Amino acid sequence: MRHLGAFVAICLVVPTMFLVFAAEQATPTAKKETPAAPKAPPAPVPPPSAAAAPSADELAIRQNTAAYVAAFDKGDAAELVKCFTVDAEYIDEAGEVVQGRPAIQESVAQDFAEHPGLQLALEVETLRMISPGVATEDGSATVTDAEGTVLAYNHYNAVIVKVDGHWLLASVREHAPKDRREHRTQLQQLDWLLGEWVDLSPISEVHFSCSPSDDGNFLVRTFTVHMAGEPLFHGTQWIGWDPLTKHVRSWTFDSDGGFSSGVWHQSGDVWQMKSTGVTADGEQASSTSIYTLESDHVMKWQVVDQEVAGASLPDGEIITVVARPPVPESPGPAKTK
Repeated sequence: MRHLGAFVAICLVVPTMFLVFAAEQATPTAKKETPAAPKAPPAPVPPPSAAAAPSADELAIRQNTAAYVAAFDKGDAAELVKCFTVDAEYIDEAGEVVQGRPAIQESVAQDFAEHPGLQLALEVETLRMISPGVATEDGSATVTDAEGTVLAYNHYNAVIVKVDGHWLLASVREHAPKDRREHRTQLQQLDWLLGEWVDLSPISEVHFSCSPSDDGNFLVRTFTVHMAGEPLFHGTQWIGWDPLTKHVRSWTFDSDGGFSSGVWHQSGDVWQMKSTGVTADGEQASSTSIYTLESDHVMKWQVVDQEVAGASLPDGEIITVVARPPVPESPGPAKTK
């Protein structure tokens, strides 16, 4: 945020001078008033200097920016990447790096496929020529969907270089505004957890449901485990974004009285949650839960690297969990004519 300084007004005090005339004994004579000297006309105020016209290089950079926005609004990933150098890099607000034209095109094309009708509005704040062949551009970017809903708003810093007479993007880095909270945006990474999930094996049943909290700043998971038809234990897990460490974290509480906290990491379609906690008996425990998303409806879950009170435990079996379809609403009573 920009802080506006307060300006202090300096008051100039002009002392008033009084002329004191001494009276002398003399024959009074009429005094002739001296006419005031004519005032000189005020000096003409020079007109404000016109802003320097943009150079040919600056105009070319702005044309490249306009071409980028036009390609984005058309959903044309192949045309959009022509605004980048061959080995350009694109770094999003989460720090994920996409390197090279082919990878950038693939990433952008996926966004266009998932969200048809995306529109981009850029506000260029500064454009600086660093050297004859290098420039930097800073501004803000707003992405809206086909209905006009804002999906993303970020600041960006771009490095633009001149290649064979053309100005192209060599690096683009996005970052969230400092005064914006990212909790809901960051939790979208775990949208695949939402809904009802169940594992129906011959001897056990694992069921959990996940939904956003009322304010949307957390995901809340409840889970139950049955063994041979009998309830074994149940619990609750809260998942949130840690703005200090920039990681997804979770806090789990089970029905026996144990609790733990975990940190989530992603590698492709695999998420790992490394947790540490205390059992209901007061023993320190740690483990790593691995979630592998095989489709929108199937995931595999395994617990490895388990330790309780310093003793290692064998890795858990791989459990396949499937999404339970929503229960259809029962039709109301048939209306009679």
